[in-house]
Amino acid sequence: RHYDDLVAENEKLKKELEGYIGLESVKKEVESLINLVSIQKLRKEGFDNISVATMYKAEQIEAYPVKGATLSFFRESTPLGTAGCVKNAAADIRESFLVVSGDTVCDFALGGIMAKPKKSGAAISVVCTRVSTPTEYGTVFVDNGFISAFVEKPSWRRTLTNLVNTGIYVIDPIIRDMIGEGEQDFAHDLFPKLLSLG
Repeated sequence: RHYDDLVAENEKLKKELEGYIGLESVKKEVESLINLVSIQKLRKEGFDNISVATMYKAEQIEAYPVKGATLSFFRESTPLGTAGCVKNAAADIRESFLVVSGDTVCDFALGGIMAKPKKSGAAISVVCTRVSTPTEYGTVFVDNGFISAFVEKPSWRRTLTNLVNTGIYVIDPIIRDMIGEGEQDFAHDLFPKLLSLG
């Protein structure tokens, strides 16, 4: 299915969750846990230890029932950003791990995604897809299988590709350790740093 169709399904899921959580709109930290399109999918694909970063409405998120998986919650007292929260939640992980951003919906085979970096030897892999509205996402430029540039939510005038970052990554602890302290973002902090290193 097309990524845009999955976003529509995600909106339906949010509406269902509003009744449980009692919010008019489901905030991004709720999405962190309840993109159950992702959480339940992870469980079905054999991921049974799942770390979740929370902040806004953390109690409600942490109370949401998820069967068949061990969830560990990492509550932020101040925002750590997309990469900073991963560094915090994955601090004790000693092998490559999967990151699924809280606002990501997908029907990719996540277990298969884990196997690809092992074959290539990559320290980080970014899962990309093609969309009809690239201005709503971070676009990705690829050269010989390697990412050469990112443009975050470009205007139509600056849009040169419809290949976008899905917010799904496989990260080696070496990369996690390169994430700076405090609030850190993948698109604005980590990726430019990695690209500058070649």
